[in-house]
Amino acid sequence: MKKQLLLIVILAIACTGCFKRHPMPYTYEAYKKKDGYPYFRTEAQKKLDEIEVQKALLECGYPSPIGGGPNDLNELALLDRCMEKAGFIDFNYINAFGKTWCEQRPNLPACNLPLSQIPDRNISMRLNSKWCTKLYPQADACKP
Repeated sequence: MKKQLLLIVILAIACTGCFKRHPMPYTYEAYKKKDGYPYFRTEAQKKLDEIEVQKALLECGYPSPIGGGPNDLNELALLDRCMEKAGFIDFNYINAFGKTWCEQRPNLPACNLPLSQIPDRNISMRLNSKWCTKLYPQADACKP
């Protein structure tokens, strides 16, 4: 009986390491430039690219560059189209579904707007966001 219990405990401990769950990436990690990045980039270049994506997310109206957007699908589509207009694409979404946000949901009103009606990035929206004014004012993305 003791051997069986010991075996069960050992198996339980061993199995916990076998099923690793990977956390969802931060929002800024999903977006990349449409035209891609040079294959070889220094760590400093990668950091600057991350900051640029974070700035674009906040300037398009995302409440946070790390995650958590509005619950309204049409508003999410509008934010995603703003990012597209700014030159960024959510490659994680494309890799998962093979389509962009609006290709997946063509009936949303925001997906049918002409590009000229999609909001542009807005620096004051970023600098006046809750993220930059209250939560993380010292973040690199919050610098003018």
